[in-house]
Amino acid sequence: KVLEKSEQHYRLIAENADDVIFTLDMNLNYTYVSPSVYKLRGFSPEEVINTSIVDALSAESYTKALQELHKALHPDPELQHISTGPITMDLELLKKDKSIIWVEINASLLKDENKIPYGVLGVTRDISEKKHAQLELIKSHVEYKMFFEDDLTGDYLATVEGKLLNCNPAYLKILGLKSKEEALNLNLYSIYPTPNDRDHILKEIRKHGKLINYEFNMLHSNGAVIHVISNITGIFDESGVLISLRGYLIDNTDRKRDEESLLKLSHAVEQSPVSIVITDTNGNIEYCNPKMSEVTGYQIDELIGKTPRIFNSGEKPKSEYQNLWHTISSGQEWFGEFHNKKKNGTLYW
Repeated sequence: KVLEKSEQHYRLIAENADDVIFTLDMNLNYTYVSPSVYKLRGFSPEEVINTSIVDALSAESYTKALQELHKALHPDPELQHISTGPITMDLELLKKDKSIIWVEINASLLKDENKIPYGVLGVTRDISEKKHAQLELIKSHVEYKMFFEDDLTGDYLATVEGKLLNCNPAYLKILGLKSKEEALNLNLYSIYPTPNDRDHILKEIRKHGKLINYEFNMLHSNGAVIHVISNITGIFDESGVLISLRGYLIDNTDRKRDEESLLKLSHAVEQSPVSIVITDTNGNIEYCNPKMSEVTGYQIDELIGKTPRIFNSGEKPKSEYQNLWHTISSGQEWFGEFHNKKKNGTLYW
């Protein structure tokens, strides 16, 4: 009676469990399956009994299950002293509508009084949502890694103390470093012209949390000073203490050099002792330097948008002006003299 009552209790648990409880014979045919199989797979228990797990699992999962069962039946002699316990596997299970779900199966060998296996006892749990979340996490990680590694900007993660934790190939290229290993062994203070430069960045990060399009100088591995633009975000602990920095660099050295050259050129034009006029292809004045204003008596804003005809004294024939425009429009240089008229009507050469 005790045995019979115990069996009734176990059957009551199996009949009402959300997880699917099952038993298999040694040919891996179902000998029992709990009613919850209907909710999980769409089959009634009667439809599943006497069918094989080969019909229940995807081909890959069936192979995996056979391998695990073989290990349980033929354990490594050197590991026999270790209790293996139940086998836990993540497998792909087929539903009645042919769709596939991920399940976790915990299985143990059923043995008689002589320790001879005669079947398998297992519990199946639906882990589709968990598996989907894991796959999404893996996908996200792979996509982030691809983005990080392939990004054209120099991405990095560093500690406040000056240790580089990670960087991408673009970061190595910008600083002229040969390998990530070399970069990870750097003291980041050594790649700034002075230690105060990095300390100033840390001060600004602590104050503002991040820096956007921040420009500063760094040292290339060959000792040259390079100019970079960086976006840097501070990572703070629960107490608000800055613990690390995440950011990216853009090498702005060439552009900065061009800007400085252009600035020098603009100063030279502005301070030139000769009159300079720039027009568009239609002959409308877009720029003239202060010397032009001084010579002609016109204010600069009076000349912008006008054509050089404003200086025409009427002494030269129209054909000569046409020759001038034809020459410069074809990409050549024109040389000549004009007797022009100032704002007050006086003429000048």
